[in-house]
Amino acid sequence: MKTYAYFLLFFQTVYRLSDSGLNVLLSFFRIFLTLISSLLVLPGLDAFIKFLPQTIYSARKLTITTTNITKYICCRSCHSIYSLNQGTIIVNGISVARDCEFIKYPNHTQVQHRKKCGTALMRSIRLPSGKEKLYPCLIYCYNSVINSLQEMLRRPGFVSNCELWRKSYTSINTGSYFDIYDGKIWHDFQSYDGVPFLSLPYNFALHLNVDWFQPFKHTQHSEGVIYLSILNLPRSERFLQHNVILVGIIPGPKEPKKHINSFLAPLVKELLSLWKGILMTYKSYSSCSIVMLWL
Repeated sequence: MKTYAYFLLFFQTVYRLSDSGLNVLLSFFRIFLTLISSLLVLPGLDAFIKFLPQTIYSARKLTITTTNITKYICCRSCHSIYSLNQGTIIVNGISVARDCEFIKYPNHTQVQHRKKCGTALMRSIRLPSGKEKLYPCLIYCYNSVINSLQEMLRRPGFVSNCELWRKSYTSINTGSYFDIYDGKIWHDFQSYDGVPFLSLPYNFALHLNVDWFQPFKHTQHSEGVIYLSILNLPRSERFLQHNVILVGIIPGPKEPKKHINSFLAPLVKELLSLWKGILMTYKSYSSCSIVMLWL
């Protein structure tokens, strides 16, 4: 069924179909198969129809794995993030949208500068049934770095590839720079505070990248991506799709004006845990630490 869903999304992209158009096509295909099943009496086809995605939304759910994904409500004004259960409050027994409580200058001497953001975090959506439901205005998706590293460590050959740099590494600075391993930062972090660090196995160095892209043509809509690459890997494999950790997707339609600190907060929390060292499964339990390199 995943193959079918992938084909639908590929078909939509190539022929530039709208979501509404593809939903109509799915409905027609379902009705058509149901009619054939009733005319030819095919019980197996009936069972197949039940598993077919009925909407483009259900097709996308089949193709996207969200095991490690945590969704946060994002404020449209100040980009503060909240957990999903913090988006509403109960007033007189009714669930209403919560306002953002971020204060930009909480210690300012003038009272007017200590006001809360006050932007509504949720919006009301009318469902086909006529009922109204509150949905987040913006959603920030965060992918766990610890879980992603755990999955990579279980991949055959991953750890051995992360150790290949040691064969050609030299502690002497020759003045020629061909890779990160020739730079001063990599040399300095072979040990940290007199304790061996990168010189030991199962310690990894990560490269943080942040960039924006325009997902749609003929419109100004900018999405941000936060991702990590593992510098222990050879340069030829470092930026391959399966070796890059997608950390977060910063929602549009515009880039944050001054900073992305709120989007980096969950990442910083995990990196602090990794810096102290955590246990991960790789054949046997081994200590895994992470150093953050800013390049």
